[in-house]
Amino acid sequence: MTEREIAYNVSMLTARLADNQIQVFTNKKSGMGIKQLMMDVDKALDRPSLIEISAAIEAQKGVEGLSIVVTEVDMETVGMEITVEGEELNYDQIVSAIERTGAVVHSLDQVLAGKKMITPTRRIR
Repeated sequence: MTEREIAYNVSMLTARLADNQIQVFTNKKSGMGIKQLMMDVDKALDRPSLIEISAAIEAQKGVEGLSIVVTEVDMETVGMEITVEGEELNYDQIVSAIERTGAVVHSLDQVLAGKKMITPTRRIR
């Protein structure tokens, strides 16, 4: 691999953190793409429904499946863990779809990408 190709690959795989939002750029040249995203999302207690959020995510290109798990409920909000799986997922489009429903993405907690899916392991501290 030439220095120019390496620089291209590095620039395409760069993720930057700004105001709790992460922009993820996929490397189409090598065929490496995002296959799984795990996000922490909050919504108001009454709207949108989990079905509305699911439909908005499922309509995005590359999405093959998703899971929404309610992790916390308080007086006004519902906390959820949303996992999305597919091929060549576009993080920014998925976040936009979620936010158009009225929910808010707080963080991107896990990304799986590459030609091979790996099972993440948790470190014991």
